[in-house]
Amino acid sequence: MGKVVRLYWGYMVAAALVVAWSQQWALQVIVALSLGVSLYAAFQVPVWCGAVNRDGQTYCRNNAYGVRAVTGG
Repeated sequence: MGKVVRLYWGYMVAAALVVAWSQQWALQVIVALSLGVSLYAAFQVPVWCGAVNRDGQTYCRNNAYGVRAVTGG
């Protein structure tokens, strides 16, 4: 359970952001949650590598993390 929370905490923050936005919580809370979701998406969200292997038919199975990994950062 701890590993799941560690990998996917950003989705819980995103859900809290939706609730905060719809319930018109304080602007500081919305900004803090937005920053958390942005940092999660940029650096920690699990993504597939997706590179084509040498055989030209299969794809890399190594996982990467964050949008920066997709853009080569």
